[in-house]
Amino acid sequence: MSSLSVVLGPIVLGVVFNSILFGTCLVQAATYFSNQFKDKWPIFALLCWVFVVDTFHSITIIYLSWYYIVLNWGNTAVFAATPWEFNWTPVFLVLIAAPVQIFLTWRIYKLSGTKWVFLICVVTLASSAIGIYSTYTIVNASASATVKELIPAGDAWLASGIASDTLITSLLFFYLIRSRTGFSGTNRMIYSILTTAVETAAPVLVVACLDIAFLTAYPATNLHFMFVVCLPRLYTNTLLSTLNSRKKFKTDSEAAQWNSIHLTQRLGNVTANSQHGIQIDVERQIHGETLDYAKRGIDDYTRDL
Repeated sequence: MSSLSVVLGPIVLGVVFNSILFGTCLVQAATYFSNQFKDKWPIFALLCWVFVVDTFHSITIIYLSWYYIVLNWGNTAVFAATPWEFNWTPVFLVLIAAPVQIFLTWRIYKLSGTKWVFLICVVTLASSAIGIYSTYTIVNASASATVKELIPAGDAWLASGIASDTLITSLLFFYLIRSRTGFSGTNRMIYSILTTAVETAAPVLVVACLDIAFLTAYPATNLHFMFVVCLPRLYTNTLLSTLNSRKKFKTDSEAAQWNSIHLTQRLGNVTANSQHGIQIDVERQIHGETLDYAKRGIDDYTRDL
């Protein structure tokens, strides 16, 4: 494989993948506004911030390919240094990933009620700081600096980001599983939320793992670039998918609650004792207590924020 193919090739592929993902984000954004959610201003501000940064970064990536392929075609001297559009990719990722990760942590807090989940924010902030530092090391690297000298900061940044995403996904899975009841309607609702969470988290984790693997295994190439450039779009898609999924969840939740009301009424009409002398009303109480925890989790995934 020629040196040109491992330098320019990943950039071209990264632009293609990035454009496809950005198109997906545009569709998700259009869906959000068409659903007319009545979210409070912090959520709307978060959405606008992520989308604006995401759009600007996508434009810079497209220009990066123009810079190499059109403006400097045949000029091999251009590879002696990398332009700012390339160097600042970690910063753009931090500006998008950190707010999204903190938002998801807040959702877990609303679901679980435990403040320990905010330890994820510490990992997120540490990852953000390392990401900014890695950009600083690239921009201010001396001419004699080797690529291998710059890799540790990049690996630490990506690894801490993967750790944060893994914690978020694991805790969300744990608390949603804990919300299960003995009733099929509620359980179907919870499994639907879990499926959406996995579908949005899995691409981020897979691409981040591929990024760190290629960065470590092939440090003298740009092979990792076609993965890292997609991560901001994946985080944006995670945020938009999470917000948009509430419409479907709300419909499912209303159906589940309707079934629960009917079951509770039926239990309330039973006055006979069991063979052990325990009132059937106790079962109704257990049913209500079980649903309280599930309802708290489900409501947070269906209502406007």
